Amino acid sequence: MERSKEQETTAARISIKSQQGLAQAKTHIPQESSGKEKKDLFHLRVREEEEMGAYHSSAYDAKRLPTRSNEPAPIKKVEARGFPAITNESAPIKKVEARGFPTIANESTPTKKGQVMTFRSSSKWKIHFEASKQTSKLIVIDFTASWCGPCQYIQPAINEFAEKYTDVEFIKIDVDELHDVAEEFGVQAMPTFILIKKGKEVDKVVGAKKDDLQKKIEKHRS
Repeated sequence: MERSKEQETTAARISIKSQQGLAQAKTHIPQESSGKEKKDLFHLRVREEEEMGAYHSSAYDAKRLPTRSNEPAPIKKVEARGFPAITNESAPIKKVEARGFPTIANESTPTKKGQVMTFRSSSKWKIHFEASKQTSKLIVIDFTASWCGPCQYIQPAINEFAEKYTDVEFIKIDVDELHDVAEEFGVQAMPTFILIKKGKEVDKVVGAKKDDLQKKIEKHRS
């Protein structure tokens, strides 16, 4: 391997020191020594200077040259920032609820609001009406319409009566949905309240007359 300029300069300095050491060895050999002793001392000094030069050279090389090993350099882990980790797990599916859309009720099933039952099917109403003939319970049928102002006005009172008179059955029928039932009972104005007992009409109230309706309910409920 070729030496660098700095290594060559260092080697030259060591050579100069070696030559100076040889000169010193010649001058420091005792004059009183014999020829053989002078020669031995001279060679001993030369060997020492050579060993010192080799030591300095090896020390210099060990200091300047990097140590090489067969072990691979450690791999640095680089994390990708700003990007989500990708996994094999499937993302959870979010349930999206449809908001702003009214619930579609089953027309064949009567619905209750408190103690007020609402029928939207003529066949279901007829079945319920035939079954009511076997009992003596008072039934109050509220014939109403969504566009009827007096009907909406008296509705809170109907709900109040349903909570108060638990032995009376309150039924709500929209004349636009079950017009055949309204015609069967001869309804011509809304609201119309028809009181039925054992399948027969016992009384009627036409109009949003809360007090009159309450009196007739108390009269026929017993």
